[in-house]
Amino acid sequence: MATAAIACMNEGIIIRQTSASSNLYVQMNPPCSIHSLPVEVLEAIFIYCAHEYHETTVGPAFTVPSWVNVSFVSRRWRTVALNYPTLWSYLFITSPRRTEELLARSKQAPLKLLVNTQFLCTNWVLRSVEQILDHVERIQELVLYFSESFQSHHILSRLSSRAPHLQNLELLVPPTPLSSHLAADRSNPHMLEWFSLPPFGGDTPSLRTLVLSGCPVRWYLFKMSGLKTLILREINPDKFRQNTVEFLATLSCMQDLTHPHLENALASAADCLSSATFHTFQKFDLPHLSRLFIAAPLSTIVALLSRVSVPLKAEINLRCDPGEDDSEFSLDDRATLCSLLAQRFSTAQNQAPYTPTIRSLTIASYYGWERVGIAFTTSECKPRFVGKMLKFVSDGTIRLQINFNFKFRDSMTRSDGDSERITSNICCSLPLSNIERAYFCEPPLSQTFWTDILSHLQGLRYLTLSEGHMPPISSILAVAPDDRAEEGGRRSQIFVPALEELELCGIQFSTAIEKDKEEQSLHDALSTRENAPIRLTFTH
Repeated sequence: MATAAIACMNEGIIIRQTSASSNLYVQMNPPCSIHSLPVEVLEAIFIYCAHEYHETTVGPAFTVPSWVNVSFVSRRWRTVALNYPTLWSYLFITSPRRTEELLARSKQAPLKLLVNTQFLCTNWVLRSVEQILDHVERIQELVLYFSESFQSHHILSRLSSRAPHLQNLELLVPPTPLSSHLAADRSNPHMLEWFSLPPFGGDTPSLRTLVLSGCPVRWYLFKMSGLKTLILREINPDKFRQNTVEFLATLSCMQDLTHPHLENALASAADCLSSATFHTFQKFDLPHLSRLFIAAPLSTIVALLSRVSVPLKAEINLRCDPGEDDSEFSLDDRATLCSLLAQRFSTAQNQAPYTPTIRSLTIASYYGWERVGIAFTTSECKPRFVGKMLKFVSDGTIRLQINFNFKFRDSMTRSDGDSERITSNICCSLPLSNIERAYFCEPPLSQTFWTDILSHLQGLRYLTLSEGHMPPISSILAVAPDDRAEEGGRRSQIFVPALEELELCGIQFSTAIEKDKEEQSLHDALSTRENAPIRLTFTH
């Protein structure tokens, strides 16, 4: 009896102690706040995870993406995830069964799909993509990168239904002759329809970004009145390029355009420039343009710049390639280009407060002046030469960059060549009196070039020459009598009178004796100047 009473008493003590410990645990460790997050916060976290995966994953997933695990953390998280259709609109390539489940969970939310078959190409990838494209009318973002082995025509043939929600379309196909695409499946009527009829039935009212590379499609048949970004690369010249007047008409309808990037996508305008149709085409504005890139024959670039009014604050990047019809850059095209650029930087009274002022000049030549890059910027930013390419940090600076590709009849011809004359003409056509810094990579060897350039840079303070042989500038920098002086008088002509620093970086000399001789010549030339001492730096 006593033993039983003691046992009951001990049991009561244990119960009371356990209850007290439990109360203490609750007081010291309240429920974790992550379990009480509002539904809206959880949804934002889930979307962030899915969006990050969607933007950074380049190929089809071998396993379920990591963001799907949010639906397995807890019962509440799973409920929130499964009842949030937008989360499941970030599609990924998986088995047909799982693809069907994703489409069901997304309900009617706009779909987003990014597929890069360059990394993985199997039948199940093809089936999954085709399964998703059966819902084209729901797709908001469609990015398809095709590999050479991938049967892209099967996918393209499914893009014939209307796409009212499509905002971002990117199709990248390896450049292939049109005949290869058609020969791949001549019996496929849907494929032939894709080539001949408007993509998506011409119904893409929400389209804002269009990126096509090597894609056999009549891109100008899209509805693009609200387009902001247009990127065209390597467009087949036979069937899918417009002539210059037709392209200008298409471009004039894109009043919201901010970023056109046109690379080997435009036909030559050599014959068009002299036509009556072109001369009657009215100039039009693209008021929201912020960046413009054109890689085309010079005649085409001249045609576009003469008919498109580009905002003064827009960054312009031009690459002039010899076209099939105009293998050489005609004198008329060169003169017109210089005139158009001069007009852009003119200081008319009504535009003076808005006209950009050029502060720095960079000229880089590659492969013996077969390629020339000229860059004018509104800041004194120093360029970077990466892999023989001229690069600038994107810092909001207004830039005009022109790249020329030349085809020399004699690859050994360099001094006083066509490329140097074109470069000099362009530079001397612009107002460069406010330039303070100039950089030359592989500087030219023509004394005529340096006489023209340095006489035009009246405000130059810092001059850098890098990578190449020493140009003949010693005699130009020295003070010399002006032949135009009146008889009996004597005045001096000084090139770049404000020069403070001359840097030679990696400049080559034939011999050590030649280096010492040239260095002494520079010192002697600079010592004749009356302005402040000039710092001369040799850097290897």
